[in-house]
Amino acid sequence: MARPKLHDDALRVRLLDRAAELLSDEGPEALSLRRLATDVGTSTTAVYSLFGGKPALLQAVYNEAFRRFGEHLGSVEPSADPRDDLLRLAIAYRASALDDPHMYAVMFGRRTPGFEPKPEVQERAAATFAPLVDAVRRGIAAGVLGAADTASDTMSGTASDAGGDTGEATLAGADRVRVSRTDTVDPVTLAAACWATAHGVVSLEIGGFLPPDAGDPERLFGAVVRAVTRGWGQGWAAAGRAAAGQAAADQATADQAAAGRAAAASR
Repeated sequence: MARPKLHDDALRVRLLDRAAELLSDEGPEALSLRRLATDVGTSTTAVYSLFGGKPALLQAVYNEAFRRFGEHLGSVEPSADPRDDLLRLAIAYRASALDDPHMYAVMFGRRTPGFEPKPEVQERAAATFAPLVDAVRRGIAAGVLGAADTASDTMSGTASDAGGDTGEATLAGADRVRVSRTDTVDPVTLAAACWATAHGVVSLEIGGFLPPDAGDPERLFGAVVRAVTRGWGQGWAAAGRAAAGQAAADQATADQAAAGRAAAASR
């Protein structure tokens, strides 16, 4: 016959939840094994049996926080629409924060002094960012996110001064060169921007700092996320087309001027 468990998983979960509450509400100094055991209605022996001590307890709380967070994000199946995936990931992010606000604070709030997550715990935490980066990469590949930002810069020099890696150089006066440059958006940067936006709105909601006139928090959150994804998609693409159009117009003007000078010189 199997030996019965003295301390089951349900007790473990209650201890982890209460530890997260103490950490987020009162700070690291409030978390002691004796108080934790008393609050949950068990013994310090049970806490030691399940976790082995306070350092291991902190590792377990941090790991559990990111496990739950990862489950929420992992529930979002990739689709053919990367921008919709970003919205659904953001909704899952908010749901995780509202379901476990104390665990959310453990992940993204103040860290216990001297605490350093173990490598395997850090890997679990880092893995929660992967679905967001994947959606952004797919969005860039599909041309709906992070469209190339084509800018026109004016700099001193001549057409012969422009090297091959500076883009197309167009003569626009004796000592001015207009250079068109195309920069590709880094998917990790874009993903971090999306994450920061979701984090900011959710943190304001949990903290009760959203303006009363802002309306329903869920609707506000969705509107903000959609605005960000549009801004990194259609807005950038439109800006790129406008800049490219301006560069083409400048090229045509310069070509006409050059042709006029050549005709005058041949007379």
